[in-house]
Amino acid sequence: MLSVDIDPVTVAAVSGVTVEDTLTELDEAVAIAAVLPGFRFAHDLVRDSLMLDLAPTDRARIHLRAAEHFEARDGHPAQIAHHRLAALPLGDPLAASRAAAAAAEESLRQFAYEDAARLFDQALSALGRPDGELLIGKAVAQYLANDIPLAQRTSEQAAELARRTSDPVTLARAALVMPEQADPIWLRTIKPWCEQALAELPAEDSVLRSRLLAMRAVIEVTDYAADEAMRTSSAALAMAERLDDPTTLIEALRAHKHAHSGPAGAEVRLELGRRAVALTVRAGDAAACWGHLWRYDAFMQLGRVHEAEGELDLCERVATRLNWQLVRWHLCLGRAAIAQGQGRFADADAQLDRASRLADRGDNPHAHAGTEITRAYYTAASSNQVGDAVAAIVRGFGSSLMTRFTLAGLYSLIGDLDRARAQFDTWPPIAEAQVQEWYRLSVYGGYAQVGAALGDTVACAGAYERLLPYAALHMTTGSNAVITGGSVHFYLGLAAACCGRTSVAADHFRAANTSNAAAGLVPHIAQGHFQLALVLPRAEALAHAREAHAIAVRLGMSRLSARTQELLTSYV
Repeated sequence: MLSVDIDPVTVAAVSGVTVEDTLTELDEAVAIAAVLPGFRFAHDLVRDSLMLDLAPTDRARIHLRAAEHFEARDGHPAQIAHHRLAALPLGDPLAASRAAAAAAEESLRQFAYEDAARLFDQALSALGRPDGELLIGKAVAQYLANDIPLAQRTSEQAAELARRTSDPVTLARAALVMPEQADPIWLRTIKPWCEQALAELPAEDSVLRSRLLAMRAVIEVTDYAADEAMRTSSAALAMAERLDDPTTLIEALRAHKHAHSGPAGAEVRLELGRRAVALTVRAGDAAACWGHLWRYDAFMQLGRVHEAEGELDLCERVATRLNWQLVRWHLCLGRAAIAQGQGRFADADAQLDRASRLADRGDNPHAHAGTEITRAYYTAASSNQVGDAVAAIVRGFGSSLMTRFTLAGLYSLIGDLDRARAQFDTWPPIAEAQVQEWYRLSVYGGYAQVGAALGDTVACAGAYERLLPYAALHMTTGSNAVITGGSVHFYLGLAAACCGRTSVAADHFRAANTSNAAAGLVPHIAQGHFQLALVLPRAEALAHAREAHAIAVRLGMSRLSARTQELLTSYV
């Protein structure tokens, strides 16, 4: 009943007899083979049948005595919680709830997130009423177990309770359950919680206030308020530095990273990632994971792909100690981005399959959408097929402008110019495009790519002007880089060629090939050779067309292979 292994001291305490008498009884049990030498039940059936012979009240009384015995001996929290909960309704429900909560906290420290969520739920049941502290603990455990919808619902229950009881602390903590979840739908949900909590909490420095400011900054980036996000994240970071609380510092660094997620902020993000990694000793392994992932994103945008891959390796070494599916999902998508960019398409697909399984293992719709959109792009880039891309993109971005940006880009990528134009015609002029900072470079690249495919010189001129300051970068998002479009010089070349500046375009395509070669981005080198073949005089163009065709055939890039073959045929 207590355990498979029989501890004579515990049995004596629970039974109310001496240890000597207990040992005598155990010797008799060994003699009839009910108990093995060393005091272990011969079979679980023996233990179970003994338990069933007891009346429910007697079983509850034994559990209660066992709990009290283990509490007196500073037993394991899970052991105490088990007996306290099994004793109910005997014993103190509050003590049972506290024991379950203590066991849940221990499970969190051991990365047993599903166990922690179950124990917090049992603590709530034992208490018999809603409790903000327990609801927050349960939501955190569900989030770490990657069950995002459940974590959101539990957070909403905690927020509702906090508002009903005028408790700004619990309201703040409900808003902060998922600091890494930048899902716009969720951020819209928690935005009023953040604002109310900030208004009602004391104005002086505090951990909660700094964390709320950090979350507000992330929300402001998502709401296109880049300047406000920069000010808010700076205030959050300054407060966190004054408080010198490592967990608070990590969240403030994350917010500052989001505020600097535009193309001008890559070097800043490298430094913020370094600071996060340096906090590992004080803040735990999660700090190292996020720091390495932020540095991966920055290195990818800087075109330093080999260093980006090194950051993923460092992150993975730490992540193996954590049972955190979200980090492993990011790792899979990062490795997929590098594999796809380097033309290792089968490896990229395998990493995406792993990412899909991680999203399935919990219940993370945001992760599902991100994986599906990435796969849609990969499919279009490598096989000239859109496949389920439209449905995936709509699920991921909804009716936002990013849906129309992404679809137009995919259609132009596979040469479906009619559908590309239908989407492109809904785009605002580039000067009026309202996008989050982390998408800014990709959106400018989209105006160049789609504008060039459709012969829109106005769009291409605007894109060229905005891309030129970032010519040394690579075309990735500034956060969660799951796709690399190679050197920005390539998109400058597209825009210049569309505007009739062929010699400028050729210079950009050559620079793109040099940068992409240093990064090992072979498919993008092929694209650069193809574009050079289109803008150079025929005598020079032939060698570039041949090189593009050879790479395309070798890698299985069907559309580029067909286009280069057509071009080579025209030279005959």
